[in-house]
Amino acid sequence: MAVAQDVPRAGYIITFVKSDRVWKYGIRHEPYDKISQYLVDQLQLALEKKGLHAASPPETARYRLTAEVLEVTSHAATIKRPGNDVAATLQIARGDQILYSKGYHGEAKTINAPRAAVINRAVDALVKEITDDEKVVATLRE
Repeated sequence: MAVAQDVPRAGYIITFVKSDRVWKYGIRHEPYDKISQYLVDQLQLALEKKGLHAASPPETARYRLTAEVLEVTSHAATIKRPGNDVAATLQIARGDQILYSKGYHGEAKTINAPRAAVINRAVDALVKEITDDEKVVATLRE
């Protein structure tokens, strides 16, 4: 679908890099794509709260954000609380030009919670790290 020349480009779209990887811990498992989708959904909500709106329709987006979950790790503990870490990169591009790219890390520790909930908390911490990055916000406001 072609975008009309008189339609101003504004906003952004967020996508994630598809993966066939699966986080496993004992009999529990979670596909990276499911974790990535949660990351994208939470990031869009967080950016909306900062006054940065997604493009509607997506074809009019000025910026393309691409998230890639690099690693999900579990840390078992006997004395300290167990938890999960999530590492991801975020790339902001306009057309073919990469404007900003950086790696982020989120961590969550908890007792007596399902591992999927702990992973989501780690992703929430990662989203907070991204939205607290002044360079991300400034780039999307250009």
